[in-house]
Amino acid sequence: MDPLAQYGAVEANPYTFAPGLHVYSPTSGLTYIPNVVINFKIYPQNNVTDIDSFSYNLDNNANSTLTFRIRAENHSVNGIVYTVYPITVYKTIENLANGVHTIAVYAHNSNGTISSIINSTITIDTTLAIPYTAFIISPLNQTTYNTTQVPLTYTINKEILWSYYRLDSTKSSDLKNFNGNISLLALSEGQHELTLAVTTKTSPTSQQPYQTIQRIVFFIDPTAPSLTPTLTAPYLPPNDRNAPHLEPTFYLLPISIIVIIIAIALVIFSRRKTFQRITGKGFES
Repeated sequence: MDPLAQYGAVEANPYTFAPGLHVYSPTSGLTYIPNVVINFKIYPQNNVTDIDSFSYNLDNNANSTLTFRIRAENHSVNGIVYTVYPITVYKTIENLANGVHTIAVYAHNSNGTISSIINSTITIDTTLAIPYTAFIISPLNQTTYNTTQVPLTYTINKEILWSYYRLDSTKSSDLKNFNGNISLLALSEGQHELTLAVTTKTSPTSQQPYQTIQRIVFFIDPTAPSLTPTLTAPYLPPNDRNAPHLEPTFYLLPISIIVIIIAIALVIFSRRKTFQRITGKGFES
């Protein structure tokens, strides 16, 4: 008998420990960006199971092994504590290409049979993540600085819950929380790797928090030339750079007209004076 047939699939609920398959992700029909998590639990009947291993395939390609763990959980019901030993699988499939993908998960049983656990069709759309991704202003990727102090600044147009950075480390314990813009101090000469993790209040597809992680590499070399911004347009003071302004030709035209009018008036006035000297009279009204 199929080891899973005795209890089948139940609705995913982290507070439920009824015997069965509890699938949390992926969910058919949803859009993801760009990573997908395979996450499920199996609560065996009477804590006994004949499952030896798990595997998955993406888009009907070759199967890959899924690691799992069995850890005791205590649940209290009406004052009675029950200890269960669920099988938990958690796997992240990273950087999937845009488009439709299929994900299939299988349980391999000790009697040689294979049970289908998950068969989902999902969509990847990475463009949805752009507004939720921090744009690193400094330091710039693959850039050399001639100072041991470099600003860490970024911009994002979504509400932020947390921001962390990590320098020259792969350990989660080295992530440091920071708010606003800070400076990376006492940087040694050579290559540095910066990891920036920013969590926004909502995600592109739900009202749940959403985290993006970026990694860049920059260099410190005291002998390198200074990084000086190059103006690609005529300089305007910072406060006026985006303010409406008029070209010089706008002012030249009215000035020219005024000059011409004054010149004509002077000619008329000069001729009137000349006529008065000759006739001894002014113009008749």
